[in-house]
Amino acid sequence: MDALHKVPNDILLLIFLATFASERAHYHSTEIRFGPGTGRPYAYIPTLTHICRRWRTLALECPLLWNDIVITKRSAEALETFLERTQLAPLDVQANVDALASVNTIFHQDRHRVRVRSWDIRVPENAFGDILRELGHDSASRGSDSNDLKPKTVGRWPALKRLQLEIRQSRHRSLELLGSPAQAFPLNLLTHMPNLTHLGLTYCNLTSGSSPGIAPLEVLAVKKLVMYGGWQIATVQTDLKTLEAIGESLEMLELYNVGFGLPVYLIPGWDFEIPGDNEPDDDNGSEENESEETDDEEGQESERREESQGSGKGDENDSVGIEEGEDDDDTDNHADATSDDTDENHNDASPSTESHPTFLYPPYIPAQTATLPRLNHLYAQYRLKSMIPVLAALKLPALFHLALEVDFWGDEDPALGELRELARHIGRKLEPDAGQHESTLNPQPLHHLLLDVTRYAKNPFVRFSGSDANKTKRIEVLLALADRILRHPIQRPMESFAAVLCAALPLHGLTSLTLELDGLGEDAITAPQELAKAFCGLGVNLTTLKVSGVKAGYLPQLLLVPHEGDNGTTDYGVAVFPTLEKLVLEQVFFAKTQTAMHELVRALSSATPLLECLHLIDCPELPRYFVDQLSGVAKSLVVDTAPA
Repeated sequence: MDALHKVPNDILLLIFLATFASERAHYHSTEIRFGPGTGRPYAYIPTLTHICRRWRTLALECPLLWNDIVITKRSAEALETFLERTQLAPLDVQANVDALASVNTIFHQDRHRVRVRSWDIRVPENAFGDILRELGHDSASRGSDSNDLKPKTVGRWPALKRLQLEIRQSRHRSLELLGSPAQAFPLNLLTHMPNLTHLGLTYCNLTSGSSPGIAPLEVLAVKKLVMYGGWQIATVQTDLKTLEAIGESLEMLELYNVGFGLPVYLIPGWDFEIPGDNEPDDDNGSEENESEETDDEEGQESERREESQGSGKGDENDSVGIEEGEDDDDTDNHADATSDDTDENHNDASPSTESHPTFLYPPYIPAQTATLPRLNHLYAQYRLKSMIPVLAALKLPALFHLALEVDFWGDEDPALGELRELARHIGRKLEPDAGQHESTLNPQPLHHLLLDVTRYAKNPFVRFSGSDANKTKRIEVLLALADRILRHPIQRPMESFAAVLCAALPLHGLTSLTLELDGLGEDAITAPQELAKAFCGLGVNLTTLKVSGVKAGYLPQLLLVPHEGDNGTTDYGVAVFPTLEKLVLEQVFFAKTQTAMHELVRALSSATPLLECLHLIDCPELPRYFVDQLSGVAKSLVVDTAPA
């Protein structure tokens, strides 16, 4: 302690603030991870105030040690004391209480309210209207709908930059799959928050409000909007006009199953139904009845498909998104896109075209759109049918980073058609020349791509992560196959889904590719030729390739595409990556037979004529004699594993 006595007060306060920052971060992470009320606010205060008189005096007189206000039932009594100690410092307030008495202490006192920099409010649904009223709206009666709230005075929250509102759902409410919250945040409330840059809404609708018109300059400060609507089903609603009203300033947008009132993309003649929804929980039903029902359904399905293909249009109830009165330019543009998709279908087909035929489906043309001219980051989480309308309706000329998480039903052919339509819209968002209506301000192609294909029984997925030449991420796509609900595992190769997305991405400038395939398993249904066809013609600039988690026999079919008319062997195939200079094989399982080793060496030599370096990492059971054979494949061989 003698040394600390010599430390000046200002230096000691900096140490205190740094210590408090880590403790505060731990508290907030606990609240987010385990729910409101689970953390211990102000648990760090006794550490400083109970050491000595000097430390206590410094701590009590430093406003920046107290301006992180946490309102809980335990801290409500000390709230006024904490507020006084903040003096004139900006306030970061977090409220997790059902009663409004403590919150009103800040609402009703101008000296506190004008200093609030951020609000994180979590309230039950029946108290949400009161919160809106105190934030700046008034209504004729206490129980009035939030959409009818009228604005009070302007500038009530001049320092507020971040507002996070969450309607805490009851257990029964959170289990509902359909419907939307009764409460809504009116956009014209932002007139009371001229400096707000971050708006987050959880289980809360976003509406324009009932006031006549919204002045654009009054909402230009909002740069980030986050809306969370639950899992899979969109229980939160907004509309494109409301989104476009704040679009002049919006730079980041995160949507978690938020509905826009758009028709979902449904394949004509194919009625989507979640497997098991109308089936009994037990499996004691009659197999004969199930067989008869299946035959009837297949017959009706065939008739519907023939009718839709013969007319070229689906029913109005099919909600494909093709509207009457579209411009001829739009029609021609999408017709060309359909033609392009037709060519891609030959490369994206599954290995057995008899069991998985390829169908042609119409493109999704939205009836209305919203342009967000400054948006550079979009994160969206939806089911596949709902993701397509959102991407189609949002015009994002400045988009640089696109992150999508898609729930996908994988084995049906119409579902694969929906995936192709999603891939087409992803390509339009990233490729500057993809469409007439969008032009990217950052037209840099992808140079680095990570493709992770995992086929675990409960949650198989395909994950993409692409970056530009500066290794700045531009696209992240997680395709989660929802077979955790299905009765049967996915039968289609996982590479089929990956190939569909690869065909739509701007990969002509790709220089490095990483394939993480360790989740395929020993007995998994694999189709390396699907990936080979998708990358063939796109890998002319690729110099670095890393493959992990497969058997060595997977490599020839990945690196070589057979000539047309060949007997199916890859000995004389076309190299998929002819300019490859470095090949990294990690956790690749090699066969022990001499014949298999010899064939693999021949395939690698044919597929990689310019290979400079072959790097083996943690390859189990690698025979020592095979290392000598591989030395002739590349100019240099690096082995980071112990040969068997």
